[in-house]
Amino acid sequence: RVRVLVGGEALPSDLADRLTTTAASVVNVYGPTETTIWSTAAHPLTPGDAVTIGRPLDNTQVYVLDQHLQPVPAG
Repeated sequence: RVRVLVGGEALPSDLADRLTTTAASVVNVYGPTETTIWSTAAHPLTPGDAVTIGRPLDNTQVYVLDQHLQPVPAG
């Protein structure tokens, strides 16, 4: 069974469900283009999980901002 890394675009819930029922593991990774690397990871996903951008990778901090550039609450 394959291990899947998904990144670059938002992961739709229906696709996440299909992947998690067929793959050994599915990791949703995210990072803005400016970082040129993933900044967060959510894993392992299981069928029916909400798809999030996950938690910051080791030794990093992530700030998610709203349309007014104010921090949004976790989740």
